[in-house]
Order: sequence, then C-alpha cells, then structure tokens
Amino acid sequence: MTTKKNHDLWIKHAVFAVFCMCGALLLSGTHTGTAKAEAAVKRTNILLSRGSTSCTVDLDGDGKKEQVILKAVYDEQEFYFAKTSLLVDGQEALSFGEMGINLVTADYIKMNDANIFLRVFTNTDNDCVVTDRIYRYDPSKKKLTEAARLLDDVCGVIHARPELTRVTDAKLTITYQMQFDEIGRVQWTADYAPKNGRLELVSNVMKVKSTLGDTAFPGDGYERLFQKNQFRAMQKIRLFGKTDMKHVAVTVKPEDTVTLTKIKYSKKSLYVKFSKGSKAGWMKLGQTEDASRLFYGVASRLAG
Repeated sequence: MTTKKNHDLWIKHAVFAVFCMCGALLLSGTHTGTAKAEAAVKRTNILLSRGSTSCTVDLDGDGKKEQVILKAVYDEQEFYFAKTSLLVDGQEALSFGEMGINLVTADYIKMNDANIFLRVFTNTDNDCVVTDRIYRYDPSKKKLTEAARLLDDVCGVIHARPELTRVTDAKLTITYQMQFDEIGRVQWTADYAPKNGRLELVSNVMKVKSTLGDTAFPGDGYERLFQKNQFRAMQKIRLFGKTDMKHVAVTVKPEDTVTLTKIKYSKKSLYVKFSKGSKAGWMKLGQTEDASRLFYGVASRLAG
C-alpha cells in the first residue's frame, strides 16, 4: 500500500512538471513570436551639398528603401544655387528656387513606421539660415510635404545653429542656439510631437540659458554674470506682464541686474522672460532699436 502511494505521488509530480514545462515553452514561444518595436532612428547629414548627395532610406514606412538624391545647380557666378531639388526614386519631390542658398543638409528622422521625416536645412553666406523645415514623404503624390518649420526659420533668425539631438517613438528634440542683438547667444531645447500629420511644439515656453559666458574679454568681467544667466542694464528697460506687451510689470533701471529665465514662441515671434527680485516680465526680441545697447557686455560678444 505504501509503494502504491509513492507511485501515485510520483506520477502526480511528473504530470505537474510536464505541465509546467509546456507552459514555459508556450510562454517562451509567445514572447519570441512577438515583434519587438524598432528603435527610433536619427541620422544627421545623410545628404550634404558639399559631400554625399545620394542615400537610400525608407521614407514611407513600407520597409522598402527609396533613393533620395540632392541636386543643386549653380547660378552664373557659381556661388549660389539657382535651383536646389530633392529627387525620390528619380522624381522631383521638393525644390527651392533662387534664394541665395549655397549649402544644403538633410537629417533622417524615423520615430516609427507611421512617422518618418526629413529635416532639410539651407543656409547662405556666413552660415546664415535661409530655411529650416521638416518634411514628410507622401507616396501617393510623390512629394515631400511640409510638416514643420523650425523656430529659426519661422521667426527669421539668421544667426542660428539648431541641432537634432534626440529622437524617440513619441517625440523629437531640437537644441536651439540663436543670437539676438538684445541678449547675444542663448541656448534651449524644444520638443516636437506628431499631430495630424504634422510636428508641433509640445510647449511654447522653454527654459533658456545664455552662452555668452563661454568667452571672456580682458578687463570686461561680464562673463561671470552671463554664466549665472544674469544681465546688467545699460539703460531703462520695460518688461511686460504678458507677451501681448500691453501692461508693464517691471521697470529695470540702469545698473540693475536681471536674470534670464524663459523663452517663449508666439505668433512668429520670440520673447524672453527676466526676473528682478520677486517680480518678472517679458521682452520681445528683434523689436528694439539699438538693441545691443540694452545690456553691458553683449555687443562686444556678438558674431557676424
């Protein structure tokens, strides 16, 4: 009787073990059979008018690569391009006319199969920006259609150096560095997310940092202020409570020190926010006469 009990117990354990093994194999098979999401792709300078002018990439998410060719035809002086074109599988998908362009670059952005973009950047003398736009390829029309204009383009800031710094399946990040007469060179990051076939800013208010403190001038000393995001006023400056610029929130007196905190994009314009003690206010960039005379140490650090 004891032997039979042991035998029955052994059978129960064996059946349970086989059941567990089958379950493990089933789960393992289910796991390996699940397609792993492809990581987002960021490839900068896949096209360069002074370098590689041809590449193959998947532009529409069908798994097949299209051939993209950059074609630039010089004008009579052979300095600017009379026409710049992007060809996809031999057909013109995008073109620029005479715009003073002498350099074109393109970045490849794949967030996922449904959101693939080309960022096309053009500039002219002294690395000044002409256009900076992101496009989506429409295979039905065989055209690159505009998905976004980056802030240097839409705001007409020619002294800019935006970089595509990060791409995920949900958003992409642009690190902006621009120069303004009022405050010199500043840097900030902006996230863009897909919406209705386009790319839109996740937030139009961003933290901003002065980069003027990277260089020192003998006998100047203002780099120490810029490193702390601080500016010393040369004249009376009015800062406004909102970017509609209707009501003054802070009046900055000559020799006062203010701290730069935010940058905001609104209606094709850029604004910066300064704090002074417990108060804060906005300044519109690009709208002030003799702008480089607002703060000490800025004019001597402007490039171009």
